[in-house]
Amino acid sequence: MLTRSLTTTYLPSHTPQVHCFTNESMAALLHATRSIEALVSHYFAPLQALAGKAHLERTASKAVVTVPYFMLQGTGSLNANSVNLLGRQLAATLQCPVEVRLVRLQAPYLDAHVLAQFLSIELASTTFRKAMLTLFTLVGPIKRTDQAPTGALLGVKVRLAGRLLLEASRPRQTVQVEALGSFASHSLHTLQAASHTATNTKGTYTVKVWLCVKA
Repeated sequence: MLTRSLTTTYLPSHTPQVHCFTNESMAALLHATRSIEALVSHYFAPLQALAGKAHLERTASKAVVTVPYFMLQGTGSLNANSVNLLGRQLAATLQCPVEVRLVRLQAPYLDAHVLAQFLSIELASTTFRKAMLTLFTLVGPIKRTDQAPTGALLGVKVRLAGRLLLEASRPRQTVQVEALGSFASHSLHTLQAASHTATNTKGTYTVKVWLCVKA
């Protein structure tokens, strides 16, 4: 935020710029975001892929929707016709031209929302400890902060709340946590967090993940 005394230095027009967001505009933006998430979720549901959180960016002439995703089978690709259908549905919802950017991830731990879904699926047929050993092996050694390049993963933390089918009987409020790497507070770190809830015959279980990334 700039004070009036600083506008002559930082604003070339030398005139304070004011942006107002009404309750109506915020509600419309929230509704649009929820509609996009619902459409993306419906689109990826029948595919062997997990979608991350959709990001909406508006310009003067169009809307840009970016969605990271991970293919569970490791091979294959999305169908061009269905991608075009998603674009048309988003355009109808947002009432403007839409550019859809689908970003394929090479590993599930590159996005917190994808990882939470991925682990929920894995935990349907294994124990928490085995799932974490598999994940940490997949992640591999984590470099020190001063040696890691921008975008490198510095830490991953997983919290499971609930009971799994293949584990011994536990109290309903059981919580298990595992972590790898560092989450030390630093201005060059960014933190991603996401959760996903699934159901088995013992009830529901929620997987929450945190990713620490070099900014």
